[in-house]
Amino acid sequence: MTRFRQLMAGAAIVAVSAGLAAGSAQAQSQSELERLTAQLESALAGQSVAIDVRRRAGIAAVPSGFGLSGGTASVSLSGSYGPPRGPDNTRFDASTAIAAGFGNPATAVGVEVGLVNTSFRRFGHSGFFTLGVNRQFPIEGGTGSVSVSASNIAGWGDSRNNPVAGTIVASFAYSINGRPVMATIGAGSRLTRNNEAGIIAGFGMSVAPDWAISAGVVGDSPIIGASYFPPMLEGASVNFSLRDFDRGSNTVFGVDLGYAFNLFGR
Repeated sequence: MTRFRQLMAGAAIVAVSAGLAAGSAQAQSQSELERLTAQLESALAGQSVAIDVRRRAGIAAVPSGFGLSGGTASVSLSGSYGPPRGPDNTRFDASTAIAAGFGNPATAVGVEVGLVNTSFRRFGHSGFFTLGVNRQFPIEGGTGSVSVSASNIAGWGDSRNNPVAGTIVASFAYSINGRPVMATIGAGSRLTRNNEAGIIAGFGMSVAPDWAISAGVVGDSPIIGASYFPPMLEGASVNFSLRDFDRGSNTVFGVDLGYAFNLFGR
């Protein structure tokens, strides 16, 4: 497998579990929900998930420009611990998400459709759809991708009245002195704590086989994180993130589990 494909796979696989953070904001503010659900559009690029890839880079809990392509899918489970929220003032929350891809982002465009379940305790009682398109392009020493996505489409339950939010994100997977890295830049609507437009940025790098670390910002929320790629299960990733750590007791700790796979078993 070439380094070019290694970097693509690394960026894509870690992006799968980035989408998990979407549901962890069920009872949080509208801006938190929309900021995190945009991450669902981050997923598998191409069909390289079936290949054993070591030393990968990614950016935990930050939306990615890489997206799903035809014949691939992702599933996710997210949990978080943060400030009291909801009618029972719980500090714990969780959610699930699924997504499927169509098209070819390397030669034309990839299209992805997702479903986010934001109600974990009353499973399926609240959620919405997401829709995104992505396009890959070569860069020196690696690859880049741009994704345009929308969330809060046709919501129900607690998400019924949430306005549609959009993002545009570009990500670049390459290497520095032989070490895989990933950089992301973008913008979106309703990203800040006051539901205003904001920026998306992040940088991640491999630090050991199966491990990467990262830092970024989404709206006005700083994020640091680490990603683990279980070698015993290809296509799986575990992301740990610390968000809003500048807010003292309002800091949110998240653990996101993701799995990307080829629908046709190749």
